[in-house]
Amino acid sequence: MHESYIIVDMKKETITIHTMFGKEKELSKEEFVTRWTNWSTDFYNLDPKPEDYERFKSLVKDLAEKSFDQQLKEKQHG
Repeated sequence: MHESYIIVDMKKETITIHTMFGKEKELSKEEFVTRWTNWSTDFYNLDPKPEDYERFKSLVKDLAEKSFDQQLKEKQHG
């Protein structure tokens, strides 16, 4: 018996962002959300309560996901 494999080449949907140095960069949703949630870790030092920080990090993740989806929609529909 032979096994068959299906290989799917799924192009990741990306958006273009501008870095703080003015360079354009293409990011997938995962990369975009990771970029923002990593940024949010800098704010851990503002509040020593872990539950507040986790709530903040979750909010940043949700906002980043919504922002990516909106920017992708705008990119696709001009």
